[in-house]
Formats: sequence, C-alpha cells, structure tokens
Amino acid sequence: VPQARVDRRGARLVQVTCDAADAGQRFSVQGDSLVVQASGMCVSVARSSRQAGAKVVQQPCDSASPSQHLWAMGRVIGFRHSGLCLDAASGSQRPGTSAVQQPCRGTANQRFRAV
Repeated sequence: VPQARVDRRGARLVQVTCDAADAGQRFSVQGDSLVVQASGMCVSVARSSRQAGAKVVQQPCDSASPSQHLWAMGRVIGFRHSGLCLDAASGSQRPGTSAVQQPCRGTANQRFRAV
C-alpha cells in the first residue's frame, strides 16, 4: 500500500497487515498496469530504474511510462521494463517494509495473493 498519504504522487509502497476495509490495500488491473484503488495511481518503479533494489512507488498512470507495465506468472509480479520482480525488501515480513524490485526468484517475499 502507499506509505503516508494515499493520494501522494511518488509515495512508496510498503507492506502492511491485511485489512479488507482499507481502501489503500485494494488494487485493480487495467491492461498491464496495477492501479491503487484509493488514489487511482499506478504501481511504478521510482524513476523507471532498471536497478535491483529500486523502490516501488505510485505515480499517475501513463501508458508511455515503461515502469508501469507489469506481467504476472502465478503469484509473482514482474516489471516489463527491467525484467525484475516485485519484492518485499530483504525478505522481511514486517509492516512498513518497502516494496522494491529484485531479480525474480519466486521466493515467499515475491509471491502475492488476492484476498
């Protein structure tokens, strides 16, 4: 979910405890983009970085932005522009852990599920 104000451009995404009532935890798929329902912004990699460890943020949706185009295989989500996967930093399960992109390994911190 976006950290701090859910409507802020560039807010980094962080891991939180699941709460079905929290609109900031609801996402939808539009084309090959993932949209944060509370803000209407797209999941993106900061500055369209291709580097492992780059933070995942929300930005206004823009089909021309290469880092907003995703792919999914099972429960793993990847970024088309970098070939890297959505990941909870350092494999942490603690709330507040930043979402980053890392090489795809299919480990628990790279598997996501819809609830």
